[in-house]
Amino acid sequence: MNELRNETAPRQSGREPALRARRVPLSVVLVAFLATLTIVQLREARANDEDRASKVERLQRTGFGLARRKKYAEAIASFEEALQLSSYPDGSIFYNIAKLSEEGLKDCRKALLYYAGYLENDPEGEYSTEVRTRHERCRKAVSSTLGRLSVMSKPDGAPIRVAGIPFGSTPLTGLEVPAGTYSITSESEEFLSASASATVEAGLEARVDLPIKRRVFKGMITVTSDPPDAAIWINDEQVASKAPFTQKELPTRTYLVRIEKPGWDRWVRYVVVERDTESLVEAVLEQTGDEVPIPPLPKNDEY
Repeated sequence: MNELRNETAPRQSGREPALRARRVPLSVVLVAFLATLTIVQLREARANDEDRASKVERLQRTGFGLARRKKYAEAIASFEEALQLSSYPDGSIFYNIAKLSEEGLKDCRKALLYYAGYLENDPEGEYSTEVRTRHERCRKAVSSTLGRLSVMSKPDGAPIRVAGIPFGSTPLTGLEVPAGTYSITSESEEFLSASASATVEAGLEARVDLPIKRRVFKGMITVTSDPPDAAIWINDEQVASKAPFTQKELPTRTYLVRIEKPGWDRWVRYVVVERDTESLVEAVLEQTGDEVPIPPLPKNDEY
């Protein structure tokens, strides 16, 4: 029997899922396991979350220990908590939860979701060939209960989890899942947290439109003019009668900046405001006598 990935225990007797020893001494396996966890921890550290990474490592250690003692449900819970905390989920976590579910709990319904999660997140990963075989085996075992789940959002690109399992970003189309009710959640730096639920029936497809809204980030615009004391408009609103002027707390997007001074040509530009950034506008007015038209307001993504 194959073993769990990146684990610390030798093979066990019987049919329980054994930790992957690769038929080498336990001390060697421990070193290999700790090295793998270090890689995962470094990935988390790059996300400036070393405390969380340490907890992920501890939870995986706990999961392996529980699996050695055949406490499969508790081991799965520990790995699932590690998966929830992982900013960059490691494929071995998906694999280990699925393997323990399939062979420890004899629960192919649960295993199918995690095998699918592995293939969604790491389709060409180290264990992908084996995972595809196992996924198909579980799929056949529960085929009479399968339906499909699709998750959409506007705009696209929102990261989603189905029953706590990462499944990439929207749109998610036609995911085969056993019949049941599933929580769907999304949380990221770009979008506000969102959640929904979907009930999937065997042989049918459930579609969820996740209510996604972008987070509002802000920056500022500072305007100077030559000659000074020109009036300033941002979009259609006059914000100052005399430059220089700084408009703070502007949501990140594109604005139309217009500057006017009697006897001088109108000055207009589109200006992009970025997160936590000051956009500096240095307007040099001219006296050509030309009538400079006011262009249309910029179109911004309002989601």
